[in-house]
Amino acid sequence: AGGAGAGCALSPTHLLTAIHQHLGLPNSQVDVVSDLSVLQLFLLVAMYRLEVRGHTMFNFEMAYDEYRSMQAHREQFNWSRPAALRAFQGLLSSGLALGVDAAAESKGRGAAYAGVQLRLSREGLEEGLKRHRACPTLLTQFLKMEA
Repeated sequence: AGGAGAGCALSPTHLLTAIHQHLGLPNSQVDVVSDLSVLQLFLLVAMYRLEVRGHTMFNFEMAYDEYRSMQAHREQFNWSRPAALRAFQGLLSSGLALGVDAAAESKGRGAAYAGVQLRLSREGLEEGLKRHRACPTLLTQFLKMEA
């Protein structure tokens, strides 16, 4: 009764998950979030907060200002602007944020002013923060404030 593989169909999702696991690649945005630096988490939450407030597109300067407002009396989470810009660029490289103003630099504006959009759901962000090994409780509180 039933030879090898009987009743067991592999879907493309099963195959992709197996390939990602074999290669050590993250198989979801949640995995990507859970591997970010704490500074990148702050910027990601800052971008989410901007999005909730109706900004469909924003740039590094806006995200950095929001981050600064979140960490205003918390010296332990105080990073420099150049470090934050590098972290922001890492978010673009990760695919969690997408540049939508590719011509910004050719128009004489730097990368800090190029428009981006967040490509992450609230659920994905929440789960990624939960799985992160060093996520400050403060970040989940800031996220809940925007619910």
